[in-house]
Amino acid sequence: MLYAGNIALTQGLETEIEAAAQLKQIREIAFVIVGEESALFRLQSYCSTHKADNVLLLPFQPREKLPEMLGAADVGLVVQKQRVTDFNLPSKIPLLLASGRAIIASVPARGTAAKAIQNSGGGVVVAPEDPQALADQIEKLYHDRDLVNRLGSKAETMLWPTTPSSKR
Repeated sequence: MLYAGNIALTQGLETEIEAAAQLKQIREIAFVIVGEESALFRLQSYCSTHKADNVLLLPFQPREKLPEMLGAADVGLVVQKQRVTDFNLPSKIPLLLASGRAIIASVPARGTAAKAIQNSGGGVVVAPEDPQALADQIEKLYHDRDLVNRLGSKAETMLWPTTPSSKR
């Protein structure tokens, strides 16, 4: 699971950390959060409180490393708090879709982010600020690699459709 981007009040990364704590018995599932160092310090404390030792916190990496990071993750994560406005579309969604990776989005169901992911067919949406729903969906994808691959393929196909006249 990879989250890379801004760590602000609208993200609700505490939900990811709580979900990670619930899944720590599955050692193959690792959570990586990449963001601002000042915010990572606060999240490190939250990880310690919840005994989420399966979360790796990394400072922002050079932009040219982004494709490598996205490619290394099996699943990309988008998280928002419930109160996020309906028209907020994180810029990471098109990047994750283009990477050909499945997405789990813990976002408001009526929002633009949820609609973009559902329309792409490249991911699944769970209720925001619900660590149990997020953990359940992550575990489901962990046990269904075919679904992960199908979601990733749909996402990539939506952004880069293959037609006789187009080439990537």
